[in-house]
Amino acid sequence: MKISAIEGKIKRSGIEFLKTSFWFNHNPDSNKEDWTRLLLHNDERILIIYQESSDYRWVLTSQRLFIPNELITIKICDLLEANFEDLELGKTTKLENDSINLRTKNATIKLYLEENSWHLFIDIFKFIITK
Repeated sequence: MKISAIEGKIKRSGIEFLKTSFWFNHNPDSNKEDWTRLLLHNDERILIIYQESSDYRWVLTSQRLFIPNELITIKICDLLEANFEDLELGKTTKLENDSINLRTKNATIKLYLEENSWHLFIDIFKFIITK
């Protein structure tokens, strides 16, 4: 996986993130993700951390996607599709949506994101899936 390509997509998006942090602007001394270090393999690297609240967060690494509050771990190589289905109830434009669907052979997972960022994450996950 070309991590520099993902970094370029994020920087070109122009989105101001409040709840999402990326490896290239990450403070490694932060205690915010100490729990993730316990889960990582030696050759695994954190790419993206999303923290909505203490009740919902996810971490994308170079090898896996963790959604700890739902006890979900998905290997990147098991992802088959990333999509955005329909405009959610109460939303007036696509940009207001705050989730995408990730499909594996056995399940479809709804991944929550910051509002107005779904199109970037669809692009990132499609890139990851095709590599």
